Amino acid sequence: MPEIKVTPLGAGQDVGRSCILVSIAGKNVMLDCGMHMGYNDDRRFPDFSYITQNGRLTDFLDCVIISHFHLDHCGALPYFSEMVGYDGPIYMTHPTKAICPILLEDYRKITVDKKGETNFFTSQMIKDCMKKVVAVHLHQTVQVDDELEIKAYYAGHVLGAAMFQIKVGSESAVYTGDYNMTPDRHLGAAWIDKCRPNLLITESTYATTIRDSKRCRERDFLKKVHETVERGGKVLIPVFALGRAQELCILLETFWERMNLKAPIYFSTGLTEKANHYYKLFITWTNQKIRKTFVQRNMFEFKHIKAFDRAFADNPGPMVVFATPGMLHAGQSLQIFRKWAGNEKNMVIMPGYCVQGTVGHKILSGQRKLEMEGRQILEVKMQVEYMSFSAHADAKGIMQLVRQAEPDNVLLVHGEAKKMEFLKQKIEQEFHVNCYMPANGETVTLLTHPNIPVGISLGLLKREMALGTVPGGAGGQELGCLNGGEGKHGFWWVRVSSFSPHRPPSRCQEAQADARHADHEGQCEWPLSWPGPLAGWQGTRGASGVGWGAPPGHLGRGWARPWEAPPSPDSSSPPPRISGWCPQSRPSRSWAWRSTSSASPAACTSTTRARSRRRSCACTAT
Repeated sequence: MPEIKVTPLGAGQDVGRSCILVSIAGKNVMLDCGMHMGYNDDRRFPDFSYITQNGRLTDFLDCVIISHFHLDHCGALPYFSEMVGYDGPIYMTHPTKAICPILLEDYRKITVDKKGETNFFTSQMIKDCMKKVVAVHLHQTVQVDDELEIKAYYAGHVLGAAMFQIKVGSESAVYTGDYNMTPDRHLGAAWIDKCRPNLLITESTYATTIRDSKRCRERDFLKKVHETVERGGKVLIPVFALGRAQELCILLETFWERMNLKAPIYFSTGLTEKANHYYKLFITWTNQKIRKTFVQRNMFEFKHIKAFDRAFADNPGPMVVFATPGMLHAGQSLQIFRKWAGNEKNMVIMPGYCVQGTVGHKILSGQRKLEMEGRQILEVKMQVEYMSFSAHADAKGIMQLVRQAEPDNVLLVHGEAKKMEFLKQKIEQEFHVNCYMPANGETVTLLTHPNIPVGISLGLLKREMALGTVPGGAGGQELGCLNGGEGKHGFWWVRVSSFSPHRPPSRCQEAQADARHADHEGQCEWPLSWPGPLAGWQGTRGASGVGWGAPPGHLGRGWARPWEAPPSPDSSSPPPRISGWCPQSRPSRSWAWRSTSSASPAACTSTTRARSRRRSCACTAT
């Protein structure tokens, strides 16, 4: 039996160090390769020895996919490819490929140049690693080899973030990475089509949170910043270089302009210029409003926000500073925090999630005495505020994505165990699918039921039907993938759509029970006697997908006989008006109507009355 195996090497019941191994139909794919911001030892990188103890990883992995440029998703990539050893393809979007090396180099500088660590990747290793990257476009199907293909979907979250569908034959899995189902001031909402994968692997950072109104949050944020500045205090906003930084900069820039405020706003040196450059370069990844106004005015060129210099931190008077990184675990944001923490006039606003072990997480947990490097104790007197401007989907957004993709199974990663457990129960109750939440190193195995498509000549099929050798032939009824429709003489079955002939019924109109997608069962009753009782039809999986058949003994592959053959029309009565015809596409692009009953004519020749985009039918039997 075909199966899909999933093993998290990182982000299993944890946030940080995202790295998930997926084995699908004999192909092995690594999803993300991140570092953990809560550790400064060997635990910061995933344990790649799980993949193999001997030999290069290229022999065991078909490809690596990076969802976006945040370090908890790509921070271990040069270590993995250059120090552990991997020469295969690495896939990511164009913006991710452009921004990744900059953040990796910043990370290397902090770790090696400032902290003096030795067992770490070099600048050259970052360059060599990026040479192995293959950039992909949104909605582009990339053929990794003869069997494995991948496709990227827009994820919101940050510039260039993408969800990826991995497909081998008829088996598929979708990995979301980090995503946001709500559009913001500079990015759109995540989107994926109804791809119905065997498995959806989704982040669950905010598994139990439903955020309040975005407008209320923005108003509270501006109020707190304004009040602090008015009383002469300083405001520190720790952010990551791209993403929330631009969101909050646009918000403050607009507010400062409207209120005519004079207090300076600063941004970490160099990052503003780099951010502007990449937002100009990849303007098509931003939201519609920014794309429309970009020609007249670049929203990322700020009048009130200036580059920050370290000496400014000691200046008297109020100011607002955006500094990196966003969790106060290192770098300029931590240095400024240490200088300002002792003054109760000042404020630090944490706009996003903080991983356990970081200074950001400690102060949000209420700690007011922190042990810093060199065993120094730092007393925190400044005000600490948490205001979620995080670009992750909340619980409502996660449920929305599951509803949109319609997977057979769901697997939760990138979240805290207790919160995951709650969301797991909600998903299983609402969608009636299995939901998993493996810990790091734990393997989940899913059995799949692939469909095997079988091609057959239409002419041969028609001849066999005429001879009655195919179920649904003489005296039978064509009921492949049909839906309850109301005709003049009662109820019968019509196709769901002329464009999707292999979908099970979506509903039974005015019937006694529902036709359900999940287990392909239908219980519909014919309320009137003509053209015959057809109660209790049941979905069966045919060679070409799901077909609808009668009870056992009459099952066919997309064809079925009713319990009673419909009676022939009385020749003495006028011909019945036939409703419920099914449109059939012709090579010449004209349309004809095909009947759903053997008692009806095989086709309606009056194509002028056949409408391809409606299920209204009006043909007279001849």
